[in-house]
Amino acid sequence: MNYQWIIVIALVVVGIVFLSRFRKTKLFSNFPFEDGEEVVFTEEPALLQHKQSSIVGAKTQRNYHVLMRPIVKVTNKGKIIFAQKYKNDALVYAVFSLKNLADEQKNAWKNLGYTFATLSGQDIKATASTKKAAYEITFIGGNSDPVTATMGVNDFIMQIYTNDISSYEKNLGVKIGVQ
Repeated sequence: MNYQWIIVIALVVVGIVFLSRFRKTKLFSNFPFEDGEEVVFTEEPALLQHKQSSIVGAKTQRNYHVLMRPIVKVTNKGKIIFAQKYKNDALVYAVFSLKNLADEQKNAWKNLGYTFATLSGQDIKATASTKKAAYEITFIGGNSDPVTATMGVNDFIMQIYTNDISSYEKNLGVKIGVQ
């Protein structure tokens, strides 16, 4: 009898974990756009990778992730959405904004589980003639998470390998310096 209750409780806990996981799925179709905001540019780059470096005390920690089936979307309000194609939709991995977000936007995005960072035009750099594509565009954003900000410097880096740098410049309204 005791084992049956343990199994039932374990199944309920697993069910709650799965339910909370799928309720917070960050699908692009559920993305909280502002009024009048729309996607003006979409690209499927050759490669999209995320690097995160944080300095905690005397030790530097680095995390690297390569997104499979990547897709990048740029909105008319200066947001860059990094996602992974998933069935007929996309799973949003991170969002960079060229404009500072209002406090209510930050809270809404945190509640929905979106990872976001802010950056300026100087935080976008490109390298020409890479092995994977014609350009490697690097976006370096400051992570807006107050917990990591108290622990040390936490740069959120997204690298896109693409052949089309002019569309990014046109739709973001910034000149990307190519090295």
